Amino acid sequence: MLKEKYIKMSKLEKEVEAFSELEKLKEERPSSFDIIGHIAIIEVPEKLKRKRKLLAEVIMSLNKHIKTVLEKVSERKGVYRIREYRFLGRRKKI
Repeated sequence: MLKEKYIKMSKLEKEVEAFSELEKLKEERPSSFDIIGHIAIIEVPEKLKRKRKLLAEVIMSLNKHIKTVLEKVSERKGVYRIREYRFLGRRKKI
């Protein structure tokens, strides 16, 4: 029984830690991004590069119509001015 309480407490602590991490990301997230249909295209600040997947989740949770998040990874190049993107996340179908 004590072990079960410990496991429940550690899960709760992890959830609280994850929640506070999400709150920090909400404050640090990019203030603007491009939206094309249900796709958000963001530029990830250098200090958030390691948390880019979590950042995508935050953007999708704050914008219910966004289903996919991409990151700009290159400048525009070529005759057609094409840019490279990195897939960060998508909303799962329910």
